[in-house]
Amino acid sequence: MTSIRFFLVSWLCSLFLLFGDWFPSLDGEIYLLEAILARFLPQEVSILCDCKELLNAAVGKWKRLLGEGRAVAVAIGVAERLNLRSLLGLAYYSMMLKGREAWDSDPHLDSRQRIRLLSGHYNLMKLCEDIPSSPPRLTHDHSCVRKGKCKNAFAAFWRLILTTKDGGLVGQVLKLQSADLLAKVMLAESIIRAFAEGNIPTLDLSESGEMHEKCLQIAPHAAQDKVKEVQENLVDWFSDVV
Repeated sequence: MTSIRFFLVSWLCSLFLLFGDWFPSLDGEIYLLEAILARFLPQEVSILCDCKELLNAAVGKWKRLLGEGRAVAVAIGVAERLNLRSLLGLAYYSMMLKGREAWDSDPHLDSRQRIRLLSGHYNLMKLCEDIPSSPPRLTHDHSCVRKGKCKNAFAAFWRLILTTKDGGLVGQVLKLQSADLLAKVMLAESIIRAFAEGNIPTLDLSESGEMHEKCLQIAPHAAQDKVKEVQENLVDWFSDVV
């Protein structure tokens, strides 16, 4: 029986990877995803998870739907049932950004999930307030002999980008929700990368001090690590209130 189940999952994997994009409607995509993810019995989930190609493909399609603002509450339910941590965090985050009116009116959400959304909104609001003073950890180039000043200059640059005053550089680029932490750090990473590559030549950082030239080239990687950290920890901020 196990070999038959494994064969079926492998067959689904091939079908999904080959024909998954042939479902243009929302209902078609949701049906296909639920057929693969949500309708497996608990003992079959382990088999599904062993088929990483199928699992990654299905989760990738859920994330695409979330990026389009579709099937968010359904994704929360599927991710909770199968304990898909990264998908669950992104699904809660996507629903949070829709606003409380959307949470309260969505029939797919229960009271516990709505409480987690409130908890996540509060936690992310606090994190957004603190993020300007929490720069990514910068690994200095071996040729940097003034690491303290270089570190302070990078921290000042980060603060300039994300300061709440006038929205900082991020706020000047795009109007974001006050709790949209992920978008803020992603935009900050883009600004740091553009500056390091010389694409923002008019940005005056003289008051922030100077970063070592080679450390500046490392800075985008530090910011990228910050984005990854936020993405990986999203689900933890949508906690149950006890």
